[in-house]
Amino acid sequence: MSTLDVNEAASGTGKPPVVLWAGRTSATRHVSRNTPQRAADLPSIVLARTARSRQSPWSGRTRGKPGLRPSRGCPHTPPEGAHRRLICFCRPTATVSQSYCGEGAEINSFMELFSSHWRMTKRELAEALKESLIVLDSSVMLDLYRVTPSARAEMINSLLTVKEILWIPYQVALEFHSNRVEAAQDQLNFYNETCKSLEAAQNQAIQRLNEFANRSALGDGEKKKLKGPLEQAFRVAIERVRSHQGVFDLTLSKVLNDDPVLKALAQLLDGRVGEPLSEEEYAKAQDEAVRRKEARIPPGYKDRAKKSNSAGDYIWWEQTLIKATETQKPILIISNDEKEDWITKRVDFSLGPRAELVQEMRQRAGVSLRIVNFPNFLEGIRESSAVSVSRETLSQANIARQQGKERSSRVLVSPRLIKEFEAFMLSVIEERQGELSRKIAERDKVTGDLDVEDLLDTEIQRARYVIEMYQDWIVKIREAVSDAPTLKGDLILRIEDGSLRRALLKRLREQQERSSETS
Repeated sequence: MSTLDVNEAASGTGKPPVVLWAGRTSATRHVSRNTPQRAADLPSIVLARTARSRQSPWSGRTRGKPGLRPSRGCPHTPPEGAHRRLICFCRPTATVSQSYCGEGAEINSFMELFSSHWRMTKRELAEALKESLIVLDSSVMLDLYRVTPSARAEMINSLLTVKEILWIPYQVALEFHSNRVEAAQDQLNFYNETCKSLEAAQNQAIQRLNEFANRSALGDGEKKKLKGPLEQAFRVAIERVRSHQGVFDLTLSKVLNDDPVLKALAQLLDGRVGEPLSEEEYAKAQDEAVRRKEARIPPGYKDRAKKSNSAGDYIWWEQTLIKATETQKPILIISNDEKEDWITKRVDFSLGPRAELVQEMRQRAGVSLRIVNFPNFLEGIRESSAVSVSRETLSQANIARQQGKERSSRVLVSPRLIKEFEAFMLSVIEERQGELSRKIAERDKVTGDLDVEDLLDTEIQRARYVIEMYQDWIVKIREAVSDAPTLKGDLILRIEDGSLRRALLKRLREQQERSSETS
């Protein structure tokens, strides 16, 4: 097959053609086999292919491969600096066995079409950092409140190296501003709670030693020898934790009045925040988010139990799709959110973005999608630029990321607490179901009084919400318990629902307080 003139092939259609560059006749068969079902949607399909040659006009690295080029004057010729890994589609259509774009770089069909199932290499990440639109998630920005000043400075300097290709959706900016104070408070609480946990562990250990000494009829001198080293070890540990807290430069007052993280991000992201959705677009996005949650379509379905902003993930994903369509650049998302509605996981290891997201990005915008966490981004900057990223900074980035995962997933509870909590939820469900039946009966009898109708409608919705929430929680707890490992008789539950996790932790604290009062 000789190279076709694209303009000539498209003449008379009134629409631009779809150009597929391929180097094997198998690709031709693949196109002809898969495109008829979409023929009504496509103006024309032009397969640009030349005979086998020793060297491609685009690259000198094609010895023994077909030489590939678009016809002279082809409007689909990749622009200078185009991302070399992109399949050259001007609109969604069938994929081909081999595709070439940019300066003749080959896309490995065995890899590219299955990018959800493997991690980016350092070389691939370095290329992506040069050629992609880099999209930050709020989880990365909020983690800047959870590291030391020196680590934070290196992190921000790393982001400054990609400032010109950096962008955040409006929803991400909104979530950052809504949660930044809580993020700082969370870190302050972390130091205080660590000290309190150490003090509680010390008191418990001393209590057990006292019991041992009394039962063993030990004298005061022997008791002192037993308790002295233990008390000293705890004292040193608590003092060191507090010294690290002294290095942390943020206080709640400083965050409220003179926030250094906010100032740095304001300089970094000025002019790089997307537009909000229109009212009509926002309403459609909310409806679509609900549909996806019910069908467990990523992203965002893992947040379906959230009382507020449960559609946040989908909204900023939609804003990213719109931006990708406008820029026609591959998308590289930097995010520490590694829940399964964003990331493909195998045996609890994170790989690439979910296949559904890759496909949607390719269909909507015609570009590729990759997702990496912030520590990997910092590693990429360290390898590909002169910016200093110390091992300590990488360590803190990983710790902040792990803390985020732990905050959103694992809870250590006793089987007894789970049993009591489930019994409580079942009793509430039964109570609210009775209330719901009464309110519905009252509502059916009311006619003409709009205020009473509105009040009863609100109470009916509230009862339904509580019933559905607790029913969902019971299912999630039972699933978590069925797969939970144990530690000294307690269950290690993986709970990614933030509201459920907080409810469990609240009951755990109440149980611990009751135990301390009776002991």
